[in-house]
Formats: sequence, structure tokens, C-alpha cells
Amino acid sequence: MSNLTIRYGRETGNEGGGILIDQNGALSFTDGVVTGSTGTSGGGIASMDPSSLTLTRVTVNGNTATGLGGGIYTLGGYAFSDVSVAGNRRGRTAAESTRTSPAGRSPQ
Repeated sequence: MSNLTIRYGRETGNEGGGILIDQNGALSFTDGVVTGSTGTSGGGIASMDPSSLTLTRVTVNGNTATGLGGGIYTLGGYAFSDVSVAGNRRGRTAAESTRTSPAGRSPQ
């Protein structure tokens, strides 16, 4: 998926206001924006375990989660390159945007 803006998404289940990568799913997203979306976990993007999320030149901003991961909530594998995650809000804890997997992987 590329050259796309996802705006004002609303979840219908428990995760992923803008984008949900469900178990065993995979997404590669290049040159895009996820903004103004709302979800329980992963206001902008939620990636469940096991799944794969690759973001390149993507901006994730202005999203809200009532639970964890205002911008991005990921439990699966991921790779981020030139990604901006800012101005997102979440309901629990002080960290802004990403909950890493139990294996402790974190974005670079």
C-alpha cells in the first residue's frame, strides 16, 4: 500500500482505529499518513501477534486510543524507516505511542 492518507478511522472491534493487521496478517505501507483515527488499542495502527508491519516514510499523528498505543500498538514483528510518530494520545500510562512486543523489540 502506498501514497495513501487514512483519516478519521474508527474501530469496530477492539483495536486499530485507522489500520488493523490481524493475526497472521502482513502490511507494507510506504509514503503515507495515518491521522485523526480513534481506537481502544492502536488509535492509528494496531498490529497483532503474530503479524508483520513495515512502515517507510509514514507519518502517524493526531490519533487517539482509549487504552494503549495512541499512534501505534504492535505485538507482532515490525520494521520502521523514516517514520514520524507524534501528537498521538492514549488513555493509559505516560508513554506516547508504541507498546513493544514481549520479545522487547523497539522501533529505531
